[in-house]
Amino acid sequence: MSEKEDYGNSGKFSEADFKAMAPYCRERKLAKDEMLFKEGEPGKTMYFVTAGEVKVVKMGFNGEAVITRVHPGEIVGEMAVIDGINRSASVRASVATELLEMDNASFVRLKKENPQVALKLMELLLWMLTSRLRITTSLVL
Repeated sequence: MSEKEDYGNSGKFSEADFKAMAPYCRERKLAKDEMLFKEGEPGKTMYFVTAGEVKVVKMGFNGEAVITRVHPGEIVGEMAVIDGINRSASVRASVATELLEMDNASFVRLKKENPQVALKLMELLLWMLTSRLRITTSLVL
């Protein structure tokens, strides 16, 4: 299974869903190598990659290690919206990248105003988190 299949959207969130969600987001553009956020920073936003690619990185004893790459149709930074804890890793654009940014307040508003799209988003978040957990636990053994 490729990394894209491991972490990908798998068609769970359609173009129409992204359009319905757009009023709850703001557009962000990153240049190649531009940092989206740094490990340890407070986080109250998640990002939907719409074009380009970002990499999730952590600093270790041997320098920076790439944890994963996030592609169009995928989400990054969701843990901060779910648990409100500081960022667990840094995220940097691998190439010029376009994203949609959704903060906590907009996520709450989406749940109230468009519960069908919010439910699909929550299902996607659960699918992504469980997929990442399965991959992480398989690396431990």
